Amino acid sequence: MKNFDGSVFKLAPNPTLMSGMLKMPALDAENPLLKPLFGGLNAVLKTEESQARLRMMEHRGKVTATMIYDYLPINDSFRKLDENRVFGIMDYKDIEQPFFFVLTRD
Repeated sequence: MKNFDGSVFKLAPNPTLMSGMLKMPALDAENPLLKPLFGGLNAVLKTEESQARLRMMEHRGKVTATMIYDYLPINDSFRKLDENRVFGIMDYKDIEQPFFFVLTRD
């Protein structure tokens, strides 16, 4: 995760917060009015401890790198798009459809 100053930090996923965030309408993290909210959350969720592990697992018939979270019923499966991007699918027990995303290396 990145702070508003661009520095990277480790985030500890929180089950209660995750459930609440999924019930809210989409929030724009770039909105200056929300910076204090996200700044406060960042301070609470920062960690130096491992929160997940990676394993090679089969997903939809293909072996993928899968992140298995320690405290959430979530598996994130990743497939390489190119040298700087991976496609991700979040399989979260509490939502009907998977959440799709792309991660880009800075």
